[in-house]
Amino acid sequence: MAASTRTHASPFLAIFLIFAGAGLLWLVAVHSLAAYLADVAPEWALMLSPDNGDAILKIADVQLGSARSNAGETSGISAPIVSRRTEDRVRELVARGVPSPIVSPELSNEDRARLRRELGGALLANPQDSRALRMLGQIAENDDDARRLMTSAAKRSLHETLAVYWLMQDAFINANFRATANYADILLRSQLDLYKFIVPILARVAEAKDGAPPLKQILRVNPPWRWFFINYGAVTMRDPLKALGLLQDMRDNGTPPTALELKSFLSYLIGGKAYDLAYYSWLEFLPPEEINSQGFLFNGRFEFPLSGLPFDWEFQSGNGVRIEVVDLTDEPYQRAVSLDFIDGQVGASGVRQLAVLAAGEYVFSGSFSGAVRARRGLRWRIACVDASGALLAESDPFVGNMLAWRDFSFKFTVPASGCPAQQIRLELDAQSASERIVSGSARFTNLAILPAH
Repeated sequence: MAASTRTHASPFLAIFLIFAGAGLLWLVAVHSLAAYLADVAPEWALMLSPDNGDAILKIADVQLGSARSNAGETSGISAPIVSRRTEDRVRELVARGVPSPIVSPELSNEDRARLRRELGGALLANPQDSRALRMLGQIAENDDDARRLMTSAAKRSLHETLAVYWLMQDAFINANFRATANYADILLRSQLDLYKFIVPILARVAEAKDGAPPLKQILRVNPPWRWFFINYGAVTMRDPLKALGLLQDMRDNGTPPTALELKSFLSYLIGGKAYDLAYYSWLEFLPPEEINSQGFLFNGRFEFPLSGLPFDWEFQSGNGVRIEVVDLTDEPYQRAVSLDFIDGQVGASGVRQLAVLAAGEYVFSGSFSGAVRARRGLRWRIACVDASGALLAESDPFVGNMLAWRDFSFKFTVPASGCPAQQIRLELDAQSASERIVSGSARFTNLAILPAH
């Protein structure tokens, strides 16, 4: 009898298990599809699962204008929602140094209340969701509530970019410069592409009375965004001496500025025609052994490695010529700049150095050896660095065979006005394409500029 009962029950159990399995598969499929659609088509996800928190948050994010674009930027930062009511607030923040302010979006009372209900429900379902907290902060009625919610969002996830940016903006507006610098550091370490929005704020922090110390502490450890700050931020500071102070602090108390960072700063000063300050700033960062050998012309015997900075030698190797510093053996000098020409037409090229000489008479001198085959040869020229580019003097041409070292010199005068800086350059003396056909080689060393008397 028991065996008969088991026999009759087996088909019903099998049918039940089939329907139960199908139901479970349906639930899994619906939830998996809803989870997928929550990101790509949140409205469809809600049709399958009305309580899908991810879909609710995605739709709210789009409505608030803070969803991530395909480029990976946060549109709430790069293009804040602005209505007629918020235009005045945006203008105020921009005037205070925030290049792309985050402002509370303009919403109707009904939309604001609906979003609060939906976001509150999503937060109840997942109390650790930083997105819901951040969006509640975006629609908060006042700064105090927004600050509390944005802080909670950032505590849950420092990758909540818009929340961290809002907190940085809020700290800056309220002159909390230490918090401003810390939030900026967090943002730039995770999303360096936001530098154009953040670096200008750090520049204003550096200019503020109490802003430089906390910023200096961060710059000393050489964060990965430091070059971006110097290249795009320090160069916008109203007082370049304060920017120089940041570089000096890096040298004295932390990781010294790199050659690339110094070049950015010096190029900014030179571009603004602050030649004296640029020259002083360059001297500030020379090693002691190089300062002791500094004259009116730097590194004239090429004994020091080239730094690539404006007041050191700069080489421009064009087509048909290779320019480099070479070691000399069994000769009166140890090193020289060498120009090796390949038979053919030489492109734009040369050797140059920027100088800041006071008005007066000078002598440029040096030593040369080589064999240059060209119609006009090479010349050293000294010209003013200004709109006119007035030529002050030039050497005799270096052409023909001069295999033994030969000394040369020529005089020049720096005028009392209109010539704040000078460029010393070695270049091919060519006025036509045929005159750019050169072969052979040339070497120069023992270069110097001295007063004429």
